[in-house]
Amino acid sequence: MDERDRHKQGMSTRRSVLGDSHVDRAEKNRNDFNADFQD
Repeated sequence: MDERDRHKQGMSTRRSVLGDSHVDRAEKNRNDFNADFQD
């Protein structure tokens, strides 16, 4: 499994746990301070 596959799987898990609206909002509000936490 490469990095892209792990990221895709992680985002799928994140969306199933937190919900699409939360993840979309977090991605939209991404900045230099919180970017590492969003990846």
